[in-house]
Amino acid sequence: MTTTALRHRDALRDILPLYLVIGPENCPPGRWLQVARLALEGGVSCLQYRDKTSDDAQFLANARALVAVAEPFGVPVLLNDRVELVAKSGAQGAHIGQDDISPKEARDQLGEAAVLGLSVGSLEELRQHDPKRVDYLGIGPAFATTTKADSGEAIGPDGISSILSCSNTPAVAIGGISTKTIPYLQGLGLFGVALITFITQSSDPKAASLDMGRELKMLSSR
Repeated sequence: MTTTALRHRDALRDILPLYLVIGPENCPPGRWLQVARLALEGGVSCLQYRDKTSDDAQFLANARALVAVAEPFGVPVLLNDRVELVAKSGAQGAHIGQDDISPKEARDQLGEAAVLGLSVGSLEELRQHDPKRVDYLGIGPAFATTTKADSGEAIGPDGISSILSCSNTPAVAIGGISTKTIPYLQGLGLFGVALITFITQSSDPKAASLDMGRELKMLSSR
């Protein structure tokens, strides 16, 4: 599938269900690529490379390594924030937050082919995004989380629902997602869930990914 095709709504429905945010900062030391590979074997459908501490050279090297791991699985890789490195890394797009460059600036840098995601945590933030530039939303934090110190207070299923009711943009929930919390997201109209700790800190990332995949299938069939 070409990168341009990934922006289509039907394609996003296929790649967003089990979305893993991963990098050296949220995995056991020296194991982040191994964790990524095991998660892919467990059915992860999209990867976001997040690394807030590496310089551009190291970030680029790591991103290329992750793209190489994901390619045999046919799974896209998106870069967190560093939009300018997407083309050089071979990634399929980027994800930006409210404090990063604007969606317009990101789209101008990426061009029309790459996937672009945006973090949204309120209706006010939603109103600032342009659905013509942004392909999907990461809504949250859904539940309490300590993974990101700046993530803010959890908005819960009701907060997610209020945002979704005002937007037709595909979306995933992020923040505190686990097999215990995911049932509360049933019926909201999400395309999927984005996870970090549930998989990256698991003693068996493949099994954790499989467990989450089974839960997602159960929710969709209820």
